[in-house]
Amino acid sequence: MNVLGERIRQRREELGMTQTELAERMGYKSRSSINKIENGTNDIVQSRVEKFAKVLDTSIGFLMGWDKMPVVYVAEVKAEKNESNTYYINDDAREYAEFLHKNPEYRVLFDSYKKVKPEDIDLVRQLIDKMSE
Repeated sequence: MNVLGERIRQRREELGMTQTELAERMGYKSRSSINKIENGTNDIVQSRVEKFAKVLDTSIGFLMGWDKMPVVYVAEVKAEKNESNTYYINDDAREYAEFLHKNPEYRVLFDSYKKVKPEDIDLVRQLIDKMSE
């Protein structure tokens, strides 16, 4: 396995994303394209590396093997060292980002909201409330 493919797989799994989900976000027709990239069977052009970095919320340097850890981890390390972290616009945004980082399986809920019509949001909230009872 090549470094790029290995890093794409690693980051995808850290985010709790399936190959199918990544393929959809990248504009590929099937998950097999992602599988071939992760296994090193298919090479990708530079513009695709940039898009992978955006979709996987990391840096090109991390995907290429130049950086040791994704950008999100660097921000987390700074916070642990009590360094100023003004990346987020408010505390709520920071808390949501930290929650998703620590619980990537919940990301699907945030991704799904794009498909919900504004008039159905209350119904979805009620369904979630019922499920959590």
